[in-house]
Amino acid sequence: MSRAAAVLAAACLSVLALAGCGGYPRDAEGSLRRAHADALRVGLSHDPPFVDLSRGEPAGLEVDWIRGFADARGLRVEWVAGGHERLVRDLLAFRLHLVAGGHDEDSPWQDVSWSLPAKWRTGDGLVERRFALPPGENAWQLAVDRQLHADAPRLADAP
Repeated sequence: MSRAAAVLAAACLSVLALAGCGGYPRDAEGSLRRAHADALRVGLSHDPPFVDLSRGEPAGLEVDWIRGFADARGLRVEWVAGGHERLVRDLLAFRLHLVAGGHDEDSPWQDVSWSLPAKWRTGDGLVERRFALPPGENAWQLAVDRQLHADAPRLADAP
């Protein structure tokens, strides 16, 4: 085989290999697809001022961010209130898309994926927090992280 033919063959193989890589990142369990098809299922633990479950309808800084995230994507939100243990089990079983409330840099849950940290302005100054996400759901994680990154200046400057 001539050098030119070898280069052409290598180029064709590279194009074919790259064409087969379309659609990345992907979700192993289809979290992003399910959020669009059904609802964004969000686990919440009472943790004011980030998550306040004391008044019927969820409120708080993280809840407001989740509502904005969902609205921007046309997602319906289903709130699931509970304790961390049950919510994390549901997250790891892919019954939830995200868990909010009580997650900072010291959170003990090792099996979950973590969102990018977000710095929220509170009466105590800037507080760094994260959302728990299901592991291996790369497209879903990227959607959440991109929005957190885009919103970072606004979250840190909020009153």
